[in-house]
Amino acid sequence: MFEMFKAAKNAAKLINNAANETGIATTISPTAASAIQILSDVPGMTPADKRDFDSASPLFALKDGTIVRTWQNPVRVDHIFLADPKGRMVFGGYVLWQNSEGLKQAIKQIQQELVLKTKNPRAATVPIESAWGIDYSRLSGLLADREWKKADKETARLMLAALKKREWWQVSEADVAWFPCKDLSTIDRLWSFYSEGRFGLLVQKEIYESLNGSNSYDRNAWEVFGDRVGWRNKNDWLYYADLVFSIKAPKGHLPSTVLYGSIVEGVPKVFSGLVETVAVRGLTNVGWPMAGLFARVKDCEL
Repeated sequence: MFEMFKAAKNAAKLINNAANETGIATTISPTAASAIQILSDVPGMTPADKRDFDSASPLFALKDGTIVRTWQNPVRVDHIFLADPKGRMVFGGYVLWQNSEGLKQAIKQIQQELVLKTKNPRAATVPIESAWGIDYSRLSGLLADREWKKADKETARLMLAALKKREWWQVSEADVAWFPCKDLSTIDRLWSFYSEGRFGLLVQKEIYESLNGSNSYDRNAWEVFGDRVGWRNKNDWLYYADLVFSIKAPKGHLPSTVLYGSIVEGVPKVFSGLVETVAVRGLTNVGWPMAGLFARVKDCEL
């Protein structure tokens, strides 16, 4: 009996290893399971080929970070996939044209029941990708609700997660130079979408470049940039609490993550309660993280 149990255990291990090698998840979250049940009830739903998973584009994220992906093949057959936060497939199926309306209704039901609830119905409709399976649903919800300050702080947290760092003082120029393009694109896409093009990393990069800012720190360009996006007033850098967390803020005003996050989050723990009052006045060389990030935005072709 023991030998039979051992053999079964080894077989299960081999199956799990094989699944991981092919990018198929071996566990399914309750939220993903609910989505699978909804999709399985669609008339004509047929298992899809794993090879088509990589062709699918992200549609939206569920509240647990599961990504809904869709793809239509050359003969217009609609495919739908679910991926766990690490990007591994947990479900794949397709329907022929006569059942496409049923699939659309199922997707709508999933959005209504399993997506993070916010005041804004547009939340989580932006394609979300992450190199490390990071969950951007909370940021999406905050931006959809125009909770700009909370979204700014959430962006700082998510960027650290993408860089695999705990504190901003640990982040180097080399780290910024290798910021995952998928995550950078997701952050920019969310900010741009919910601000209708007013905020975001790409907008900031374009403003910086229009001032002849380079990839390395340039004090003059950086200070003019600070004036342009509203981070400076009368030749002084503002306190974080004095930033304008409103859609009426100057174009490019948010997110302020790298400038303010690198200072506020980097102070000793004893001062960690001073997030709202720490000043950046006099710290005129803090532009290097943002300048480096703009270079990465350009490399990633956002």
